[in-house]
Amino acid sequence: MQRELSLGGIFLLFLLLCAIMSCIQPDTASTTEDTISYVGDTITSTEDIASSEDTITWAEDTLFCTVIIDGDTFKLETGETVRLTGIDAPELSQLGGEESRKYLACLISGKDITLKKGYEDRDKYNRLLRFVYIGTTCINEEMIKQGYAEARYLSLEDPLREYYIQLEIEAETTKAGL
Repeated sequence: MQRELSLGGIFLLFLLLCAIMSCIQPDTASTTEDTISYVGDTITSTEDIASSEDTITWAEDTLFCTVIIDGDTFKLETGETVRLTGIDAPELSQLGGEESRKYLACLISGKDITLKKGYEDRDKYNRLLRFVYIGTTCINEEMIKQGYAEARYLSLEDPLREYYIQLEIEAETTKAGL
């Protein structure tokens, strides 16, 4: 009897695995690796070829920010402004605004950064909307994890929405940052 249950269990596990695998489809969208160069500095982003034609597609090297505006916005050497996707940090005039700005500066100033496009290219102020990475570390996530920004502006369909909200709850629970 025990042997039949374990074979039955294995069979059910196999069926479950097959069902899950049938739902997973390889990404068939055509993508291209774009490198954006700014006088010796670069951004790397993988974007859908069919995406908006006004996205930046120049090329070469490593990218540095030149000015930290606040805890979720900074400028590149070209003058282009970047807004961190999925987060909201206090404005400089608000409580915690300066601390949030300083923390972002600590994370990205003087370091090579990689920008990755999310669902939208630009916001209503024409700022680039990007996920910012140093190596494999997502700066957007770090700002939330450390309590210097809140999870905001992700659509209900965005797979990161619940994750970012959970990071915010954990930061509040541990009284991290602000």
